[in-house]
Amino acid sequence: NNSVLTLLPFLLFSESLLFRSPRAFSVKISHLVQYPDPEAPLAGKGDYYYSDFPSMFTDSSQTISLISHEGSAILHHYQESTNPVEFLTGLQHQPVYQKCHHLINSLEFRDLGISAKHAQYLISSGMTHSLSYYESDDIAIACFFMPKGSTISLHDHPDMFVHTKVLAGQIRVRSLDFADRFESYDDLQFEEPYQGPLSLLSDQAIPFEATVRSDVTCSKGDSMILTPEQANIHTMTALEDTVFFDFILPNYDREEALRPCRYFYEDQATCNNTKPGEATSLYYISCPDDPTAEFEF
Repeated sequence: NNSVLTLLPFLLFSESLLFRSPRAFSVKISHLVQYPDPEAPLAGKGDYYYSDFPSMFTDSSQTISLISHEGSAILHHYQESTNPVEFLTGLQHQPVYQKCHHLINSLEFRDLGISAKHAQYLISSGMTHSLSYYESDDIAIACFFMPKGSTISLHDHPDMFVHTKVLAGQIRVRSLDFADRFESYDDLQFEEPYQGPLSLLSDQAIPFEATVRSDVTCSKGDSMILTPEQANIHTMTALEDTVFFDFILPNYDREEALRPCRYFYEDQATCNNTKPGEATSLYYISCPDDPTAEFEF
């Protein structure tokens, strides 16, 4: 892998720094590459390819360690809830989340425990990298490094809660809701994802209705929250070199397919002409990825 070979001198130089993060942290980096060619088949050609290599920490982060600790307490309440979707939909307003909410909103780039030099090195590669701090079946804590002009494709978060904080740069975030209220993702009936060229999508796939929740520009210091019922589908485009942090509960579950990450396509003409509150049409498409690859936080 060319990325690994390019990084090898950094890894050797930084060997003594690799394991200075708290024991709870899972240190991984994955990279994502976009292929926007509308004529290319989506299966095995699309947005994301991944490879893992050690990260380069300068120091551990007490703030992220505290977020992880608070996440465990919130997880207990989530698991005890009789209605998990309702619990997550209102989580940001519940007392159990207030300390974690404050910690995330006060998070700064220096809390990541990675130097600005290394962060810029990742961004200058021209690919979006994800760095995992903690990951379990139930919680994921990660940050993303997006070079200017890169996009994270339109995707959903089945029965999940995500709190995002922009730590550097500026991104456009377009968020959508499913048109119909549902008790669980089990109520949503998905056909097999479309896998052909985007140019034939409207002729060969059946769209379903969604509502635009917001289409905003988020800058350093801004935070956003998505829930099972609000802003659950989104796409992000970096307007500048950008770093953002994610707290995710529960985590994606791809092995058991209980909470898979589904990808969608919105017609660009519709996307550019619909405002918050208006209806739009989405198509369920296959993961724009090598099917053997794992989406790793």
